[in-house]
Amino acid sequence: MIHRNLYQIFSLTSCLWDMISYGNHQSLSLMTITTLLFCPFAACSHSQAPLNQSGAWFAPFIDRNRYRTMLTLSGTLPAPRHALTVLAMLLFSIIAPLAQAADFLLQNTNFESGYTLGQLTTDATGTTAGQGGWFTATTGTGGAANWNVVADPVSGGSHGNVLATQAGNTASGNNVTRNAWTNDVATNMASNPASNDVFQITYDFYMGGTSSTSTNRYGLYMYDSTGTKILAGATMQNNTGQFYLVGYYNNGGTLGNYSFSAGLGGTGKPPVLSRNTWYTFSVTFNKTTGRFEAGFSTDGGTTFTSYYVDGAAAGSNPGELDTIGTVNSGTAAQGSTLGYYDNIHMISTSIAVPEPSTYAMGGLCVLILGAIAKRRKAA
Repeated sequence: MIHRNLYQIFSLTSCLWDMISYGNHQSLSLMTITTLLFCPFAACSHSQAPLNQSGAWFAPFIDRNRYRTMLTLSGTLPAPRHALTVLAMLLFSIIAPLAQAADFLLQNTNFESGYTLGQLTTDATGTTAGQGGWFTATTGTGGAANWNVVADPVSGGSHGNVLATQAGNTASGNNVTRNAWTNDVATNMASNPASNDVFQITYDFYMGGTSSTSTNRYGLYMYDSTGTKILAGATMQNNTGQFYLVGYYNNGGTLGNYSFSAGLGGTGKPPVLSRNTWYTFSVTFNKTTGRFEAGFSTDGGTTFTSYYVDGAAAGSNPGELDTIGTVNSGTAAQGSTLGYYDNIHMISTSIAVPEPSTYAMGGLCVLILGAIAKRRKAA
């Protein structure tokens, strides 16, 4: 039988931890999951004689709309008849969360709330923010009219409002890169946990427009805080469907931002990706190692085909993420293309490695529980 006062400890510690961690974008803790698993056993014990007649019990329940563990307190706390058990469980409740990796939100944009159809900004110099705090910059013709909030290009599609970007057509005055960004990443990095050194972006992308022959590339770059290094990026080329990784790399002693083709696409080869199709792209940068990674998903982000390069920007922090439209090559005028973006989501995370003190506390828990088992066996 699961003793009532043991269940109380599970309930109390797990709920308190989740109340604290909820504001830090953490998921339900291990202790809460354990508590929920014990709920049926605890319910059975309520109909039996309690170990502590003057004790009370905590009844946790789940608000399915917010996934938060709440508490109902009845009576008084249990008397410490099983002090060793209580101590062991308290120690475990402290140790378990230490092994969790907390995701920290840096940017989240879906172009719905607060956005209206029409131009994203009225300024293409990167000085004045437009809708949603977005800035745009280009020296090409068309100016700010190259970025617009529009409806999903797929008739009857599920994406609602999306961002449409028009790259240059390689004619005079258009052979330039066009960038759009917000200050969300720079602002939120000031509060980024020191242990979170892996930065991940996912976004939905659709290659459209009238031209199937243009060499335009569209994608997303994660820049460092100086705006010069591309820590990680991904692009797709319009005419070939080729997928590219982009990042800061040491090319035989020459440092710079380089593009790497991935997959089997290219001239005369089947495309890796297709026009007029929604994909989910991922971009990841590991600050500790400098490795950058990018991938694409054809099933809405459930599974990804990913590629990586060991880059040369280790130790750098992200400063912003930019949607980009660029001319790849050529000078002759080409047809019009459009790159559509939606659900841009960036977090920082870490793979937690417990400190030696955490292992020591875990060992203490094992010793205490072993002592409990020994006493019960002797009894």
